[in-house]
Amino acid sequence: MASSHIQTSSENTGLCCCICLDQYQDPRSLACLHTFCESCINDCVIKQQSCGTNKIGIECPLCRKVTRVKDINIPPKLWSKTIPVNYALQEVIETRTRDKATKDVTEEAICNVHGKLIEFYCGDEMSLCCSTCAIKKLKEGKEVNDINEIADGEIETRSRPLQKHIYDLLLKTNNTKRFLDQKEMDLENQVSLIDTEMKNIQERIEEKIDDSRALVMSEATFIKDKALKQYATQRKNVEKQSAELEQAKHSLNKAIQNKTKVKTFIAVHTLEGKVNQLEANFKEQQEQISFSDIRFNMDKIVHLALDDNNLCLGKLKTEEVKLVESELKDCRKIKLKKLVILDVLTCKTDEKQPLYSGMEFLPDNRLVLVDNANWKCLILSRKLDVIGKHQFSSHIFDIISTSNHEIFVTGAKRLEKVLIDSEIGFANVETVPLESCPFSISVLSDKKFVIGTYRSSTPARILTKSGTEVDFTIDFPKKYWKIDDSRCAYDSNENILTLTDRYDNCVYIYDTKIHNEIRVKDKRIVEPRGVAFGPYGCIFVCSRGTNSIVQLSRFGEVLGDHALDMIYPCTICFSKDNRKVAVSNSYGEAKQLQIFQICSLE
Repeated sequence: MASSHIQTSSENTGLCCCICLDQYQDPRSLACLHTFCESCINDCVIKQQSCGTNKIGIECPLCRKVTRVKDINIPPKLWSKTIPVNYALQEVIETRTRDKATKDVTEEAICNVHGKLIEFYCGDEMSLCCSTCAIKKLKEGKEVNDINEIADGEIETRSRPLQKHIYDLLLKTNNTKRFLDQKEMDLENQVSLIDTEMKNIQERIEEKIDDSRALVMSEATFIKDKALKQYATQRKNVEKQSAELEQAKHSLNKAIQNKTKVKTFIAVHTLEGKVNQLEANFKEQQEQISFSDIRFNMDKIVHLALDDNNLCLGKLKTEEVKLVESELKDCRKIKLKKLVILDVLTCKTDEKQPLYSGMEFLPDNRLVLVDNANWKCLILSRKLDVIGKHQFSSHIFDIISTSNHEIFVTGAKRLEKVLIDSEIGFANVETVPLESCPFSISVLSDKKFVIGTYRSSTPARILTKSGTEVDFTIDFPKKYWKIDDSRCAYDSNENILTLTDRYDNCVYIYDTKIHNEIRVKDKRIVEPRGVAFGPYGCIFVCSRGTNSIVQLSRFGEVLGDHALDMIYPCTICFSKDNRKVAVSNSYGEAKQLQIFQICSLE
C-alpha cells in the first residue's frame, strides 16, 4: 500500500493544488503565476474578507502577492471566477486522465490462461486469444485473425448493436424496477384499503349496536316508567291499609284497657268486623298487584357470532399473477402538467416585442431568458419575478449555465461570459471573439461547449471557454446552414449530439464516440426548432408545424408527442433536476412562456 501511494504521488507531482492537496479542479492562475483550484481560491477570498484584509484583491496563499480584481463592483464571492484559467495545466490533466484510462483498459486485456496480452480473435469460437491460444487454435484448423486487422470493421458493425442491446436491457430493467416500485405502492394501498374497509365495517356494526341499544333502552324505559306509576298507586293503597290497621290496633288496645266489659265487648266486636273488611280489601289489592320482569334476549345470530371462535367478518383473497413483459409501461414516457403561463415580459425600454430564443434553468431553479429581439438577458426568481437585466450591444441567441453564478451567452461571432450575483443580478460580462457564428450552445465538459453554427457548412462545432474551435469528426449533411435552419443539443453523459433540420423535417442523432448517425423523420415532426435533452436521456424537440413537443429516445424511437396550446413553439429547456420544462414560442403578438411539471405516465 505504501509503495502504491508513493507511486501515485509521484505520478501526480505538479498536478495537485497545494491547498486541498488533490488534483486540480478548474485550475486558475493568480498574477504571481501560482495556480490553485477555483473553489480553493474562492474559499481563501471568503476567509480573507471575513478577516477584513485585502479588500482590493486576492492574496496568494503562497507568496502573499495580491492579484487585483479588474472590476471593483464584482462581489468578492465571484472574484475567483474572474481569474484566468490555466488551460495548459488543464490540458495536461485531461491528457493524463485519458492516458490512465487507456492504460487501465490495456492492462485488463490479458489472457486468463497464459497471462499474455490479448492480440487475436477466433472467429469460429468468437473468443479472444493471446499468441499461445492463437497457435493452438490454428493447429486445430480454426480461423484466427489479428485484432488490429479486423478491429475497425468489427467495431463499426458490432458496437452500435451492442450499445442498442445494452440500452434495451437497461430500459427493461428500469421498466421492471418501476413496475416493482409501483406494485410495492399498490400493495401498501391495498393493505391500507383493507384496513379502512374493516374500520368501516366496525363503525357500521357499532352504529347498528348503538341503534339497537337505543331502541331496546327506549322500550325498557317506557315499561319501567309505566311499572313505577303502577307501583306508586299500589304502594299508596297498601300504605292506606297499613294506616287503618295501625288505627285498629290502637283502638283495640284502648278498648282492652277499658274496665267496662260492655264497652270492651262492643269495641272488640266492631273492630273484628272492620279488620275483616280490611283483610278482604287487602287480599283484593294483593290479587291486583303485578310487577314487570325485564330481560334482554340476544338474537340467535349474535350468539353464534360471539360463541364461534373461528368466525371472521371476511376472508382475504390473494392471487399470484405472473409478470407479462409486454404489459410493462415504458418508464421513459412522461406527461406534462402545466404550472404557469406567462405572456412575454415587456419592459418600457423594449423597442420590440420580446422573443425568447434561449432559456436556461440555473442549478437553484432561477430562470434566465435571452431576449433576441431586444438584445438583453433577464433573470427570473423562482417565483418568476424579474430580479436582473443586462443589455448587450448586439444580437444574442442562446444561453448555458455552468453554475449559479456563471453563464455563457452566444452572439454574432462571439461568446459572452457573464457572472451573476444573487442579489444584484448581472455582475460582469466578458466577450470572447469567435471565428464561427454560434447560435445554440450546450456543455460538453468543464472547459468545453458544443455550439450550433450558422452561415456555415458545419452545423455544430466544439468550443473551448477561451474561444478555440474544433470540428467534430462527423459527416454532417452536405448543405449550407442558415441562421434559422437548425439548433443542436449535446448530452455529455452519453456523448450524444442531436441536430434539428427545420426545412427537411428531420432530426439527426449522432453518437460522437463511435461516429454513428441516426436520421429521424416522422409525421409528428414538422419544422423542428428547439431541442433539448430531458428525463431518461430522451430528446425533446419543438415541432413548429404541429404545435407540440416530440419525445425521442437516443436511438431515434418516437416515444410520443405532447400537444401545446401555443402556436409555433421554438425554444425548450429543462431544469437541472428534470422536474420542470420551460417552452416559449415565436408567434406574432401571442408570444408566451409556459412552464410544465414533468410527471410519470401513470
